Amino acid sequence: MEYIGPVFFGLLLAVFHVLELMVVTKSIKTLILCRKKVDAEVKSVTEEVHEHKDSKTGRVKYSYSYRVTFKYEYNGQTYESCGTSSYRYEKNMKTTIKINPHKPTDICLRGELKSLLMVSLFIPILVMFDCFYVMVVFYSY
Repeated sequence: MEYIGPVFFGLLLAVFHVLELMVVTKSIKTLILCRKKVDAEVKSVTEEVHEHKDSKTGRVKYSYSYRVTFKYEYNGQTYESCGTSSYRYEKNMKTTIKINPHKPTDICLRGELKSLLMVSLFIPILVMFDCFYVMVVFYSY
């Protein structure tokens, strides 16, 4: 019975590791496979506002991301795909995006490398929790 706490916490850490690994590998795969540049037109843009409160100062800060739908042609077919970006696109704007030539509905937008780097910052945090977990388990028994 005394092992239930450490086992539960260890399983929880394992779940976080698996989720982190899935997100990072999917992002890397997208960045690698989306290599064909195509001309596109922005069909719609939805702004998403994210509110962050600074724990020290209490000041509220805002960040923005944009859900963008693009229309483009590849190999004689017309496609519409959505993506999320920190870059602000305008409706009817002409731009260049990268697509996966094997699956043209997969797109890569500006700012996705930045998003991947932000997600990757969670890896050291998980490693810190791993070290804490090992210390607690080994030093408490």
